[in-house]
Amino acid sequence: MAKNGEFIIDINYDELKTKLGKAADSTIAEIESAVKGIADAAYANIVSIAQSKLKKTRLDYLKGLKFATVRKNQYVISLDGVFPNSIEDGWSPYSMKEKLLGSTKTVQAGSRAGQPWVQKGKKGQRYAHVPFEQQPFSKVGNAGDLGALIKKLTTVNKKGKEQKFTSIFKDEFNKPIQGKAASIRGTGIKYAENITKYQKTYVNQKTGKQTTSSVYLTFKTISDLSPAEAWMNKGFAGLHAFDKTEKYVEEQINIILNSLMK
Repeated sequence: MAKNGEFIIDINYDELKTKLGKAADSTIAEIESAVKGIADAAYANIVSIAQSKLKKTRLDYLKGLKFATVRKNQYVISLDGVFPNSIEDGWSPYSMKEKLLGSTKTVQAGSRAGQPWVQKGKKGQRYAHVPFEQQPFSKVGNAGDLGALIKKLTTVNKKGKEQKFTSIFKDEFNKPIQGKAASIRGTGIKYAENITKYQKTYVNQKTGKQTTSSVYLTFKTISDLSPAEAWMNKGFAGLHAFDKTEKYVEEQINIILNSLMK
């Protein structure tokens, strides 16, 4: 059953054959079919729990979720990767300060592209600008309220005309700008005082249709001088979808076995 990021669905068919006697061949065929259905339902149940309970970490969890037939009548549902397993099991509160300032990542875009993300200040202190994604069109939590305010923002585009911050920004050739498209300072909105919009255009290989998506980021500076308490991760109780699904699987298998043994 569920253990160490792995969920095994298996039945001891040799023991069943002894108990069933002459009825073994036909009955076991029914059990095999039923167990396969339970395995499929167990996987679907874990996916459903993840989709309903997780938000920003949902895709990370689902990418790590695997379903495999190891051998005939044995099915394994597993979680690959440290992060998907930590989402399943949960974690205690901790300060993110040292982890962030110890990062060796480089800047991916902009004037500092290719340079270390963590910089050194005049006094030798480490500092970095931590991005936070804002979702103007999300209705989750308080994002809906913040989004409503962001949708009211306007700024001047490259043509010198005022336009809504949430609309697509275009260059002098009337094509969507790629990368940093616009930014606004002093919005007067808490958590979005300095907000930057990034755009990326995707092309559908089959239809050739272009779609431009937008990401809205605000930044908060962290340094060696920042108090650890200001960068506390609240922790996470854990999804525990495997434990919840294990109870369902045990109940279903017992129902099937008890009905067929009679």
